[in-house]
Amino acid sequence: MEEIDPQHEISLETRLNAIRTTRWQGRMETVLPGVIVDGAHNEDGVHEFVRTLRQVGKGRRIVMLFSAVVEKNYEEMVHTICQTGCIQEVIVTEIHGSRIVPAGELAEVFHRYTDVPVTPVCDIDDAFALALEKKGDGLLFCVGSLYLVGEVKRVIEEKKHD
Repeated sequence: MEEIDPQHEISLETRLNAIRTTRWQGRMETVLPGVIVDGAHNEDGVHEFVRTLRQVGKGRRIVMLFSAVVEKNYEEMVHTICQTGCIQEVIVTEIHGSRIVPAGELAEVFHRYTDVPVTPVCDIDDAFALALEKKGDGLLFCVGSLYLVGEVKRVIEEKKHD
């Protein structure tokens, strides 16, 4: 706001209201009850995701649906997430397109850092359905790629019209 309005022509009340009502799609966005998408696709995003996970994950069943693109440091992302000890089950999947990291490869990376069940499912629609089933009464976090966020939202939208 200092860059946009250095003369402070916009009131403090308006500024604060704007901050309170701003919604950032794909960043800890609840898309269904108990289903949160987070495009944590870089180091800062993963650290913020982990910080939130530690706050909300205590005493809850946490399932994660994860995918990443090939040029990201997904091994470090997985390592950071697994260090929390908050996740009880992981479903890994693949985004569409040329930047794909195979689900089997992602599963191998998770197996290096956690003993929780990790299931590779190549098709995002099938992976999301399985993750929802595994969530039960807990929480499902869909994390690791903005492309995954978009795909999960697409799956939800298509289910509304079935």
